[in-house]
Amino acid sequence: MDPDDISSKDPETQLVLKCRKKPEVGDEPIQVLRERGWSRFGDTTASAIFMPGRMIFEGGLHATHKLCVCGKIAVVGKVECEGTLMLHKGSIQCRYVYLVAAALLYLWPNLLLH
Repeated sequence: MDPDDISSKDPETQLVLKCRKKPEVGDEPIQVLRERGWSRFGDTTASAIFMPGRMIFEGGLHATHKLCVCGKIAVVGKVECEGTLMLHKGSIQCRYVYLVAAALLYLWPNLLLH
């Protein structure tokens, strides 16, 4: 019996085989976003940050007062917010999120930690 022959496998297995192909080994999600034209920034620190677009922060992102995300952002380092973090119809993809104990957190759509 040929292990690659899917004709004799159950329907659940066949559905799995029809799923979208995973990225090739070596493809980094951040690199894919760069190729799609997302704006790129290094380490960023500001009192109030409002982000409506699609942005990559190749360092960390630090807001000392307010961070409001209406677009999509990817952060290679960590996200730090000492005040209010709001995701309003936006998303953050990052490894670490650090919030000071007094910070308010409003996560409307999603926060993806990987």
